[in-house]
Amino acid sequence: MTVNADPVTNLTAVENGVIAYDSTDHKFRAYIDSTWTDLNNFKRLADITDGATPSIDCLDYANSKTFWSTAESTPALSVSNLGEELLISVKKTIAGDTTVTVSGTGLKFIDMNVKALPATSVVIVLSDTTNYFFEISISDSGTTDGGSNVILVIAK
Repeated sequence: MTVNADPVTNLTAVENGVIAYDSTDHKFRAYIDSTWTDLNNFKRLADITDGATPSIDCLDYANSKTFWSTAESTPALSVSNLGEELLISVKKTIAGDTTVTVSGTGLKFIDMNVKALPATSVVIVLSDTTNYFFEISISDSGTTDGGSNVILVIAK
């Protein structure tokens, strides 16, 4: 495997099966059937920052991921333009519980940790020590009769 700023442009005379790490886009790429293919389909979004209302615009990418380092005890995260899946890596930087409320326009959420009924938001409690990492997975599972997308949320 090779590391290259732009393997698609910079690597020539490549044989099928070559794997390269694109250090500009931060993606693994493979040369398959005479063409470069992304091996990781998740689009990296800008980091979420603490504020009055932290938010993430998924830009309708099918699969996206982001990072959020939070020092807030009760943040309310707003999600917009969700594609199929959003992975949020969360670093909790304060002692005690952090209670995150996730919501979004036109979305109905199901907390898969407790199998709750769809609601306009979901509350996730991140417990444990300072500087502990969590992952929140938000997946679109389809549309309800009322036209809202049902969003499955898992925190671990």
